[in-house]
Amino acid sequence: MFTLNVRARFKQGRCCYTAMQATLSSCRNTSWVTTLSGRRRLLPDICKGGKERGAAERQAINTVCQGSAADVVKGTMLCLDAALVDAGLAGAVRLVLQVHDELLFEVDSAVLPAAARVVRETMEAAAGTWRLSVPLPVKLSAGPSWGELETYTSCEMPEMVGQQQCS
Repeated sequence: MFTLNVRARFKQGRCCYTAMQATLSSCRNTSWVTTLSGRRRLLPDICKGGKERGAAERQAINTVCQGSAADVVKGTMLCLDAALVDAGLAGAVRLVLQVHDELLFEVDSAVLPAAARVVRETMEAAAGTWRLSVPLPVKLSAGPSWGELETYTSCEMPEMVGQQQCS
């Protein structure tokens, strides 16, 4: 019952279902899939039967989706590094951690508005870099520690002491 509901929902969003089917069809012909950056994953079990085929189909879809997301984040981090240098913020902004599609920075409070602007503009421009037809909206948060982050919506931020973190 659950599987039928999931398939019915995918068929309602025809482009998602069609893209998944095209990925699987291509993988059955070549035994591999590629991410946005062209990285390949071989999946020889895609033409077998039973559990092996099901696992290979899931791996094919997962590789294209999550692998491509990783490509976008990696490329964006490289662009961010250059953009922060160009903006004169490299010494005041430090990338601390990446968790999937989230980046955590330590930012000097004096440059928080400028850093937030550069991070948002650079990350949202990544859609064009990869020639994606969908926007990649960025949500920013700031606070004195990772556990105390609050949504950052403007260039104005209440006075905070010491180093700031913005994700």
